[in-house]
Amino acid sequence: MKGKALYAEHCSHCHGFGLVNPGNVVPDLREFPKDNKQRFIDTVVHGKNNRMPPWGDVLSPEEIEGLWAYVKAHGRS
Repeated sequence: MKGKALYAEHCSHCHGFGLVNPGNVVPDLREFPKDNKQRFIDTVVHGKNNRMPPWGDVLSPEEIEGLWAYVKAHGRS
């Protein structure tokens, strides 16, 4: 499954479709630092501050790489 589809299925509920933040307390992923891949991976795998659940047991490393590629491309696949 490609990053866009994975994002739509797992991330868009909180982070908004097409990375367009719905105005809640989650970070706007269009603004995520594109040079900080490891931070992105760590956050997806382990979760963050009891607001974002960990996805490391749900998504494979390849799927997380696909998500990173989608986020890094500013939501354009």
